Amino acid sequence: MTMLQPGARIADHEIERELGQGAFGAVYLARDTLVDRPVALKVFRSPAAISETDRRRLLVEARLIGRLNHPNVVTLYHVHQHAELGLVFEMEYLDGGTLENRIAASEGPDVRNAIGLLTGIARGLHAAHEAGIVHGDVKPRNVLLDRASGTPKLADFGLSHLVHDASLQLSGATGPVGTPRYMAPEVVMGSRPAVASDLWGFGVLAYQLLAHRHPFDGADLNVVFQAVLNTDPPPLGEHVPAYLARLVFDCLEKDPRDRPGSCAEILERLARAPAAPLAAPLRAARPTLFGREAELERFDECLGRAAEGAGQAVLVTGEAGVGKTTLLREVGLRAERRGVRWLEVAVSPVDGLARPLFAGLRSLVPETELSDQFGSSAALLAEILHRDDIAVESRDQLVWAAERFLMAVARGAPLG
Repeated sequence: MTMLQPGARIADHEIERELGQGAFGAVYLARDTLVDRPVALKVFRSPAAISETDRRRLLVEARLIGRLNHPNVVTLYHVHQHAELGLVFEMEYLDGGTLENRIAASEGPDVRNAIGLLTGIARGLHAAHEAGIVHGDVKPRNVLLDRASGTPKLADFGLSHLVHDASLQLSGATGPVGTPRYMAPEVVMGSRPAVASDLWGFGVLAYQLLAHRHPFDGADLNVVFQAVLNTDPPPLGEHVPAYLARLVFDCLEKDPRDRPGSCAEILERLARAPAAPLAAPLRAARPTLFGREAELERFDECLGRAAEGAGQAVLVTGEAGVGKTTLLREVGLRAERRGVRWLEVAVSPVDGLARPLFAGLRSLVPETELSDQFGSSAALLAEILHRDDIAVESRDQLVWAAERFLMAVARGAPLG
């Protein structure tokens, strides 16, 4: 393709310098002389070198990006038809580089900063999914950063498609589509990218951000694919809180049905993560359950009904040491994957039920939710919730308070 030199013009845009090149073409920093702002111009191979199939894909990308208007998605301003250069995308310019650059340049993982970045990325991905768009290539290189604010923005929707619009599916593609080291197992095996495979890509990206290494390394493509299909990544390390490690490993489940149900669930877990319990097992350290298929199938049925709004009580009994706790923790993991909030409370003859119950509820019931939902009763409820000595006038008042706390939790998501 023809390289553009500083000073060259495309419509009312003056080229300042090249930002980068790829197989598709090049990206240039330019200035829109009409509105006096910097823009990024994505210039593709010349019309003579680009196939009609590729041209259709580029227009698909333009249609997809044009449907999104979100602070965590790079804005497409305009598509220019140029006589010599063909299609030129005029896009928002971000001066902070890519997340890949940030990871490479930093001295080590910063968990607090990572949570902020992951929250922004998940918001952008959620907006795409809500619009019916699957990104198809979630990776650090496709996340651009604003230098001043640090805001991450998803870019390069070139492998995207609309979930329910066959006219926007990429045609002519054979075999897996995407970047090999970020493909979900089902995509490696030939399935079309879907929401669940975007969540896998998010998990790989999150692992890299928190560990500064890729979860599935290999000397060649076959080794990488074998690791993606058959191997669990190494633990993230003690510097990563267990609640965050659990979320990353849930995104990296081999079976897409075992991953979080949506970006909304990821955002909910990131939002309440600092108050979440830290005893979260990873796949590598998770006890294996043998001979529990019947019990787990029963619990799966109950969780399915809970997700639909139908409550049910299940009593688990047995002698000490038979694995009741391990069984229930596995049920807790399955509950979270289904978007059901899981409250685990350990009671004893000394503590009774009230104190452990309210201590567990503190991480799930923000005080703002109480004021929004219960009006004049909110002050009393907040006092009961946050006091360790649980001062109440009667047993009936204790039951009344517990009922309302559980109602507050269940309004946001089913409760297990």
